[in-house]
Amino acid sequence: MVPNFVEACIALSKKHYLGIITNLTSKQVMIFSEKVNPERVDFMICSLHLSEVEKRDLVTRWVENYLCLRQKGFKTNVQAVAYPPLRKEISRYRSMYSQFNIGFEFTPFQGMYKGRTYPESYSADDVERFGLNPDDFTIYAPNGKLCNARCNLGLVYPDGRVATCFDLDLTMGHIYSKIEFKDSMVRCPEKKCVCPMHIWDNRLYEKALKEQRG
Repeated sequence: MVPNFVEACIALSKKHYLGIITNLTSKQVMIFSEKVNPERVDFMICSLHLSEVEKRDLVTRWVENYLCLRQKGFKTNVQAVAYPPLRKEISRYRSMYSQFNIGFEFTPFQGMYKGRTYPESYSADDVERFGLNPDDFTIYAPNGKLCNARCNLGLVYPDGRVATCFDLDLTMGHIYSKIEFKDSMVRCPEKKCVCPMHIWDNRLYEKALKEQRG
């Protein structure tokens, strides 16, 4: 959706590694695959919004974009959210995408559905049907774990403002002026976390952890 997104990725990838999370429906995907060096992209999480892609007649575009990235050598991982209403459609969707030699894994749904909180409300049958790993449920429940947000990592908004993370949203500065990082890691005060930093950039997390321990 950002007009100069590909150009930004080209510039960033000259000195940094990229990690991309995308719903893979943008027309810029093909351009990205042609102009960005796949060796400078650590991972591409290709979100597959199963019912929405089908409803909006975007299956063909999604598949073509994915196959193009795979052919170019990008490290791709296809993920779909285990949204409770999809229970009865799992086999059909797996069959639909298997004809293109595309497999996908489900990740836990975080939120409310019919008055029930997920992922806590998944039944044993749900876990088996979606192929979920119960250990993944704790990724989004930090419970006072150390986090490198504010230490060596920040969240940049489109206007240039830099914040700690989506949940705390404490301003750290601006990319065109100064960014105030902390000297040490902090323990996450949130019960729920939508952006576990140690998952998205483990290298920076391990670096901060090593420095924290001295």
